[in-house]
Amino acid sequence: MRIHLLADPNAEILKRLGVAGPLGFASRTTFVIDDTGIVRHVFENVSARGHAAEVLAVVEAL
Repeated sequence: MRIHLLADPNAEILKRLGVAGPLGFASRTTFVIDDTGIVRHVFENVSARGHAAEVLAVVEAL
């Protein structure tokens, strides 16, 4: 399993994905994208508590 994290310093991707919040900051959203580039799951309004376990469960189910 490969897990990649993405940095978007110019906010180009967050604009394309529609997650730009007030003042140009991203809303707390996590996308699970498979190896072919298809978005398989979206977590919106993310809270840090327990989020890693939720994401891991979705990734392991792919």
